[in-house]
Amino acid sequence: MDQTKVKKSGGFESMGLIPELYRAIKSQGFNVPTPIQRKAIPQILAGRDIVACSKTGSGKTAAFLIPLINKLQNHSTVVGIRGLILLPTRELALQIASVLKALLKFSDIQYSIMVGGHGFEGQFESLASNPDILICTPGRVLQHLLEDRLKLSRVQMVVYDEADFLFEMGLADQLKQILTHLPSQKQSLMFSATIPEQLSMFASVGLKDYIFCKLDKEFQLPDSMQLHFLFAANDQQVECSHLFDQITLG
Repeated sequence: MDQTKVKKSGGFESMGLIPELYRAIKSQGFNVPTPIQRKAIPQILAGRDIVACSKTGSGKTAAFLIPLINKLQNHSTVVGIRGLILLPTRELALQIASVLKALLKFSDIQYSIMVGGHGFEGQFESLASNPDILICTPGRVLQHLLEDRLKLSRVQMVVYDEADFLFEMGLADQLKQILTHLPSQKQSLMFSATIPEQLSMFASVGLKDYIFCKLDKEFQLPDSMQLHFLFAANDQQVECSHLFDQITLG
């Protein structure tokens, strides 16, 4: 693989991404990083642990997938998971896998999903393909660890996605058990919409000298914002449009 980095001014061009990844980003029509991506990605690329807080729909998934892919660069023939993504639900795992697949369009990096609701034996067999990245829920991956079917000694980066939900669902103890199977020399990332007390306590144990990334207020929706639905016939649309302007400006 050509290891030449893409470096130009502005946007993703300035982040020094490997060409295959940058090409995949552009092929998806992403030209400008979102605010959380602009804040988090350079810090992650620099090797820092982070706790990133931003609301749903702000681009958090790509904010950790892009630097993860850039770190791994290509598929490894040495057996062992190198990127671990822990999340609370099967549905979220499938969403992340969809984004990851698009970003790996021009890469040979392999990934696997390990969540509840999928066949246990089938998941074990998927490990035979030597995936570089594992997307998983804590309970299911802990089952494989306790049965000695999975090793995490080669993990270079671990991501805790939707970390607030992980703790709200009572998965803190499982996460701490998984942590004992991870190498000390790893990069840890936490992404969350909020920062509950339990998450802060876990961060002090699982992360080292981390940076806190949070969107500035101007990029957040105010808590006082109200949502209104206006139903109108065609001949009433102009009048309702004027009313909408009053609502949003008032």
